Parts: sequence; C-alpha cells; structure tokens
Amino acid sequence: MTEKLRTCLLITCFVLLVSFDLAANAPVRIDIIYASTMTNIGENPHGSYAQLSEMVKSGREQNENLVFLFGGGSLGPSALSSLDRGAHIIDLLNSIEPDAYGIGKREFSYFEDELSLRAYEAAFPMVVTNVFDPIVNDNLDGLHKSLIIEKQGVRIGVMSVVAESVTNEYGLKRAEVLPIKSAIEQEASYLRAQQVDIIILMYSTASEVVDTALHQGTIDLALRKDEHYELARSNLADHHNGNLILTDADTAFHISFLWEHRRPVDFEYRELSLLDFDSEETVADQETTYLFRAERLMQRAFATLEVPINTRRASVRSEETRIGNLLTDAMLAYTDADIALLNGGNIRGENSYPEGTRVTRRMVSDTLPYRNRIALVQLSGEQLYQVMEHSVSAIDESKGRFLQVAGLSVEYDPNNPPGSRIINLKHDGISVKPTQTFRVAMTDYIANGGDDFSMLTKVPRLTFNNRQGALLSEVFVVYLAKNPSLAPQLESRIVSRAEQ
Repeated sequence: MTEKLRTCLLITCFVLLVSFDLAANAPVRIDIIYASTMTNIGENPHGSYAQLSEMVKSGREQNENLVFLFGGGSLGPSALSSLDRGAHIIDLLNSIEPDAYGIGKREFSYFEDELSLRAYEAAFPMVVTNVFDPIVNDNLDGLHKSLIIEKQGVRIGVMSVVAESVTNEYGLKRAEVLPIKSAIEQEASYLRAQQVDIIILMYSTASEVVDTALHQGTIDLALRKDEHYELARSNLADHHNGNLILTDADTAFHISFLWEHRRPVDFEYRELSLLDFDSEETVADQETTYLFRAERLMQRAFATLEVPINTRRASVRSEETRIGNLLTDAMLAYTDADIALLNGGNIRGENSYPEGTRVTRRMVSDTLPYRNRIALVQLSGEQLYQVMEHSVSAIDESKGRFLQVAGLSVEYDPNNPPGSRIINLKHDGISVKPTQTFRVAMTDYIANGGDDFSMLTKVPRLTFNNRQGALLSEVFVVYLAKNPSLAPQLESRIVSRAEQ
C-alpha cells in the first residue's frame, strides 16, 4: 500500500468516526401520542377511532420518531363489546398500530382467558406489569411485563399497572394482581439494566405509589386518563409534574422530548382534541362496517317507557332509581326470590331516556354491557345487614358496590361511620331479623366477591325453576317481552337520612 493511499484511508476513517460521533450526539426529538379509554366506535361526541387514526398519522408524518401509546380501558363495556368481547377494538387498533397497549382494569371485563385471546389477535404488544397467572407461573398468556421501544438511539421503557382492587372489583377467576409498588420497582430495575433512557408508566386507577415512584426517579413519566378525576387541593404538593392525567373524554396527549447526548434537555406537552381531526378513511370504513353489522341486532324493540328513566352513574351509585327498580324486579320475577340485589356499577350507558322511548336491544346492551349471569344464594338476616352495610360504605365516592334493590326497603344514615350506617332493613314491610333466611337473587359477579363483597363467596348457592346461569341482559329481555309497557316508580326502597 502506498503512503498516499494509506493517508487517504486514515483521513476517510477519521471523517467517518467524527460523523458517527456527531450523529450520536445530535439533538433528537421524540414525540409521544397517548390516548386511552375509548369504548365506543363511530361518530360520537368524544371522538372516533378514525379521528384517532388521523391524529396518529399526522404525527408520524411530522416526526418519524413518534411513539403511539394506547392506555387501554377500551375492551369493555360497550354494546358491541357485549357481543364480541372487545375483538372489534383490537381490529381497529391493528390498523392504527400502537407501539404499546397498556392494560387497564376494563380489559378484565370478560375475564383472563378472553384478554389472552385479544392479545393474540393484536398486531401490537399489550403490556401489564403486575399480573401473575399461577397456571403458567408468569404473566397472563400473550401479555408483556414491559417493553423497550427504540427511536434513533433513544431507548424508551414502557410499563403498565392495574390496581390491586381489580381482583375483587372484576371478579378475576385465577390471575393475581401483584402490589404496584414492588412490581414497578422490580421491572424498572430490569429496564434500567437494559440501558433504557426513560421509563413511562401507564396506569388506570389513582395511586399514591405513582407519584412516589416519580419523585424517587424510579419512573420518569406517568400517563392516565380519568374523566372523573378531580385533583384535591390537599394533594397538590405531592402531584409530580411528570404525572399527566387526561380529564376530558375527547382528548389525547401530545408529548415532546428533545434529547442530546442521550439525555432529555427539554420536555413539553399539550392536549389535542380528537374532534379537531378528520376521519381517516380506512378506519372509518372499518367502524361503519362494525356498526352496520350490529345495527340489525340492536334495533329490535321489546317495550315502551311510560315514564322517563336515566342510567347516570351519579344516580345508580347513590340512590334508588327507576332503572334499578326495573332491573331488580326482572331478577325477582325470573328467580322467584325473596330479594334481588344489583350493584350500581353494573348499570352503564350514562343516558337519559324520555317517556315514550322504545326499549331496543341497543338500549339493553348500552345499559347492561357486561356478561354477568344470574345467581341465587341463601342469606341470613345478619348476612343481609353486612351486605347492605358494604353497599353504602363508600356512598360519598360513587362506588359501583352501591346496591339497587327489590323486595327490600333500606334506611341508612351516611353521616354514621362505615359499618354502622344501616338504620333499618325491611322485607315485605317487616323488619329483618338476624336469624331469618332469604333467597336472594344477584349477579354471579358480586356472588363471587366482586366489588369487595367477600362475605358472599361462601354462602349457599341455590337453584331456581328458570334456566340456570342466564345472562342478566337475557333476563331483562324476558321481562320486557312480558311487560311491553314499562312504568317503574320510585317507591322509597332506599332512603337516606340525609335527605330527610
């Protein structure tokens, strides 16, 4: 090799090394779009998947380093999910291509095996960090504990956690929800060992652990959507700036990081409304197809309302309602029980229906999207008191455990401490005695301990003359067919002393 050629090669190598070094240290902008909790499809006041698709498409055109995170909370409940258990949501998201899907509590609406099926249908990774399945001695089949996404040399670790209350709230059959704190710390330690530059946590239920993890640097960013969230003044000092919470149904976060030398030097975020985006054609066509298929089933009418009713969350979780009376009367008639109980969290839709409304399959599915079945149990009067105490134990928090009732009248004082709020229980106008026994209809959800009704898990199960294990929605349809004119009234079944 001549001296001239050797010199040229050395110069070329030097230029390449300098170029690589400059490229490695050049500023890199990473954009993140975060959306979550979209149970309904098609045009609606909160935005559609077609509009979300256009938002993500636009973001990717502006920056190839865009990461799209979907925070879950969408496989149920909805009218269409009651038919396919959320498979249509996965199909729509397959077209939008999230980088990661964070599991929220609603993903357990149809239990563990259905969630695993959805994970195998997904063309994207679904992540939950703190769930353990003893059958496989690992995470639920098909799900990831965490994920590493790399964009132009920047390594992003992604985790997602669900609240420990999911076990009882959703009546999980075998999966265990591990403590959030230890799960976050353990998986974050693993991700740091993999040389990630930032750790993002998606979560669906408020937890002090999240802010603590941010303050301690265990994680770097936390994302959540909660339309019912209100930040109490007393918590302002503890609320970390990296804990970002969407509170409007139609919004998504657009987050930008500027990186130099693999360190973030700038961070900003803004909220985007889905309603400001056009509908992307491919996904809009998918939504239309699903809605058209469902419409033929959903438009069949069974009965007519002679009085207005509403399914508002604030009502069904805090007071006697016409819809609650209607549903528990249907349960009573189907099982020939003494008493019927239905947790307010089972009633969905957030709708008001005026007098004259035709009760269609769609209305039934909107109101009862979960696939809960009817159960009949035997309770003593003492156990009935315990159940009703639990029903009103969190009345000021609008918890789903609040029970709508039939065959029972309840008087309680919300000013008394939890556990001593029931003033009187009456069955057929006579005060309930601790030693009495009652045949009580309810859903298998609370009979299995859902909504923390743990006192029901070991009580005797009974049979009844109609088909065993019928879905609550089916029982309601049977009742509607026999009662085509509906005029449920408020009958002082549930009375609060605070109202007197």
